[in-house]
Amino acid sequence: MVVHRQISHIAEIEITVKGLQILDNETICLWPQSTNRLYQRPILLLAASEANAVNDHQAAIRVKS
Repeated sequence: MVVHRQISHIAEIEITVKGLQILDNETICLWPQSTNRLYQRPILLLAASEANAVNDHQAAIRVKS
């Protein structure tokens, strides 16, 4: 899938290809499809019940499959 990501306090937009994984607790992991070790960490989209408890940088993420 293709992911468009923009962090609220930065004007840049990142467009990348990601693999999708859904964990047992309904957290969604968007895995980079890069061979570069610097870019191997997933973007975590928490389940609605957990997202309210997290105070982190806000990002707008649009996913196209």
